[in-house]
Amino acid sequence: MNQHAKHRVLRTAAAAVCALLAAAQVRELVAHQVPWHLVGVCGSALFLVMFGAVDRLVARFFTVRLSCLDCDFGVELTGADSAEVTRWRAATANHPHHGPTREVR
Repeated sequence: MNQHAKHRVLRTAAAAVCALLAAAQVRELVAHQVPWHLVGVCGSALFLVMFGAVDRLVARFFTVRLSCLDCDFGVELTGADSAEVTRWRAATANHPHHGPTREVR
C-alpha cells in the first residue's frame, strides 16, 4: 500500500471514530432533552473539532519538512516520494542566503 492510500485509510478511520464519539455525545444531549437545533450544532462542532485535530496528527506522520538553518525558508511536503524530496532538498539548498538543509520528520 502506497503512502497516499495509507493516508486515505487513516483519515477515513479517523472520521469514523470522530463520528461515533460525536454521535455518543448527541445521544447524551437528546437524553437530557436538549432542543434539536442545539443538538445539531453541538454534534457538528464536536465532530469537526475532533476530526480537525486528528487529521492534523495523521498528516504530521506523512509530512516532511525541509528548512534552511540560516533563515526562515522552508518547505513542507505531504505524501512526497523520495525523488520529490530530493528535488526539494536541492531547491532548499539553492535559495539565496542558504546554509545546510536539515530534514525534520
